[in-house]
Amino acid sequence: MTITIELDDAIRTDFQQEAESLGLSLDQLADAIIRRHIQSKSVDHSSALDPAFQKAMADSFRENDELYRRLAK
Repeated sequence: MTITIELDDAIRTDFQQEAESLGLSLDQLADAIIRRHIQSKSVDHSSALDPAFQKAMADSFRENDELYRRLAK
């Protein structure tokens, strides 16, 4: 399945940098995020996410905090 997501330039740049820092392509990082999300729904949240993923998720939310606030309005 192919999914297309439009990201503004700033978010795309952040996403690209995150993928590069992990040695992944954008597609690979997006696939990993989606798989982890689905996996987390099927098991206890406290043990489903490994520490590296929890850190990446927290960093992503922190970096995009302003965007989430604007979208929530």
